[in-house]
Amino acid sequence: MTEGSLYPSFVEIDYHSDYAPHKMTIPTKQWNSGGAFGDFETWSAGAIPADEMVEALVTLMLPFFRSSVSFDGFTVFTMADVDAPAIPRASKVLGLDGTSVGTAPYKATQATWSAKTTAGSLAKIIMLDVALSGSFERLTYSSLTPAAEAFLAEWFDDGNAWSARIDGKPDYFLQISYTMNEKLRREYHMT
Repeated sequence: MTEGSLYPSFVEIDYHSDYAPHKMTIPTKQWNSGGAFGDFETWSAGAIPADEMVEALVTLMLPFFRSSVSFDGFTVFTMADVDAPAIPRASKVLGLDGTSVGTAPYKATQATWSAKTTAGSLAKIIMLDVALSGSFERLTYSSLTPAAEAFLAEWFDDGNAWSARIDGKPDYFLQISYTMNEKLRREYHMT
C-alpha cells in the first residue's frame, strides 16, 4: 500500500443528518467475492463477512449520533492497484439511526478519532454532524466512555479488516478531537 492509497479495498458508509448527506470512507484489507456481500481478509489471517464487519462497527457508532442522523447503507470498493479506479463490489441498506440523547449542538460538528497502526502510520475515522461530547476539548484514553471504548475495540479487533491509508491495523488510540467543520458551516449557511 502506498501513502494515502485506498488500495486494495475500502468501505464507503452513507449517512445523513437533518442538514446534509455524508460519506465516511474507511480503508480495509482485501475484499473477496462470495456469499451475499463477500468477505474481507482479516488481520488474524481469517475471513469475515463484509456485512457483519461493517454493521458491527456502525452499530457501535450509533451512540455518538442523534436519532436524526441515519446510517443509510454501505458500499465496498476494490482497486486492482494503487493507481486503478475504485470499483464498487457490494452494497447493503442499513437503516440504522443514532441513539445519542445529548443536548449539545451537533450541526456542522466533527469528531476525528485518531490511532496509530501496527505499521506506525496514522489511522483516522471522521464523524460529521456528530453529537458533541459537551465541549470541544480533545478526549484522551482516560476520559473515554464505555461506548467509545467499545467502538475502539471493534475498530482495532484482529478479527476485522479495518486498515489505515498507509497500511497497518489500527492498534493504539491517540485522541478524539472535536471541531466545527468550516466547509459544513458554509454549506449550512452558518457563516
